[in-house]
Amino acid sequence: MKRKSLIFLSLLIMLTLSACSFDIFKKPEYTPQPTPSDMEWYTGDGMSIMLPPSYKARNVQDDLPKVIDIIKRFTGGEDGLMAGLLDNVEQNVAWWGWDSETLEENPLRLLVIKNKALHALPITVTAFGLERMLDNETTQVEQTTLRLGKRSVVRFKYIKEDVAWIAYAFKEEKHLWLSLFIFTPEGLIGAQESMEASIGTIQIEVLEGDGN
Repeated sequence: MKRKSLIFLSLLIMLTLSACSFDIFKKPEYTPQPTPSDMEWYTGDGMSIMLPPSYKARNVQDDLPKVIDIIKRFTGGEDGLMAGLLDNVEQNVAWWGWDSETLEENPLRLLVIKNKALHALPITVTAFGLERMLDNETTQVEQTTLRLGKRSVVRFKYIKEDVAWIAYAFKEEKHLWLSLFIFTPEGLIGAQESMEASIGTIQIEVLEGDGN
């Protein structure tokens, strides 16, 4: 009787462990987030994003010098781990524009970049590289990993030369995707919630034949 009890107990433990293992490795289901009612869809190159209707898309070719300057200011120059963001800028900019309801001389701008070459780097290395380039005596970088929509996203936030920057980075479709908001430090306080609502809506298309 004692032996039968031990056998039964062993079987019960094995079944319990199997059930636990199944729960641990089972892929969690994704629950779609509610669509923001005060936003509308904007389509870019290989992606779509919901933004407030006051946003206006710009042609990156018309603003190429300005876009390149923004990327250089963000990365700290043409050298270093993230210099690849400057490769094939016209091809790799997925969306570029600004909020027309903000001040014309210093509007809230959004630049979305995709980069195939930087996808090879782990997101932690990418984050470390950006932080090393941006973090200095006058610029303190705040880095946070958060869940927006169905993705894990790394957020960088800092103030540099009286300009506030918030960048959201994630990987999908064999590309690194970087969404960069540029605004005033005082304006950033009230706009961050809307920014993150927009980032949570991003839809990435299947990309074929892209360059870097």
